[in-house]
Amino acid sequence: MREEKRGYVDMPATPLYPFGYGLIYTQYEYSSLRIDPPQVRPEGRIRVSVAVKNTGDRAGTETVQHYNSRKGRSGCHARQATAGFERVDLKPGETKNVTLTTEDLQLLDRDLYWRVTPGDFEIMVGKSLEDLPLEGVLKAVP
Repeated sequence: MREEKRGYVDMPATPLYPFGYGLIYTQYEYSSLRIDPPQVRPEGRIRVSVAVKNTGDRAGTETVQHYNSRKGRSGCHARQATAGFERVDLKPGETKNVTLTTEDLQLLDRDLYWRVTPGDFEIMVGKSLEDLPLEGVLKAVP
């Protein structure tokens, strides 16, 4: 009986390590997600802020990542898009607020203007695509 060979077709379509993966020597806690404004107009911009605390006993640098996902509709928007990231240095027990801005919700309209299309967007923040402890919803209104 011949042994069947497995090729690239049988491999999972996921990366070996998610963006942001790495060895760390301390732990971080995420809290206080704030989406400002909670509703955005077509020409609007948003700011996402979050508190990050070093809960370990060593100083470290955390890369805070922000992702957007269009709720309930596919089309031109990516299923999950990286909206931004920020590196923050934290001493043991220290908490810092991190603010991220995004224009990634905008698409080019038929008049060639960048606009946010109406609908709901899920906003996710965390240390990697596999570890997003904070989620909120942003409403895009016409």
